[in-house]
Amino acid sequence: IDDSDSSNYNQIIQEKDQTRFKSFEFMRREDDLYRLGIVVRHNDNNVKGRGSCIFIHVQKGVDSPTAGCTSFHKDKLLKIMRWLKKESHPLLLQLPKRYLQDGFE
Repeated sequence: IDDSDSSNYNQIIQEKDQTRFKSFEFMRREDDLYRLGIVVRHNDNNVKGRGSCIFIHVQKGVDSPTAGCTSFHKDKLLKIMRWLKKESHPLLLQLPKRYLQDGFE
């Protein structure tokens, strides 16, 4: 729920009444972009206006933008998911492409 006026702001919930919120996103979609994913902890205290629910999910296309999330080709996402360990307290760090060194992926 990304409706900052809702008591469910920045939460993933199951809800059948779509009229309760001004803004939200369906997680079960026909395009399967969220079939695999990682929840990025962000705004844990649900502070209004500080952003909501960020995910790492399946990429729609090579040059397709996201609305604040990060996306990868399904194979790369699976590789990250196998490598990722919650107990290691991972940190998501994002840099513009121009800062990447040759061969780094």
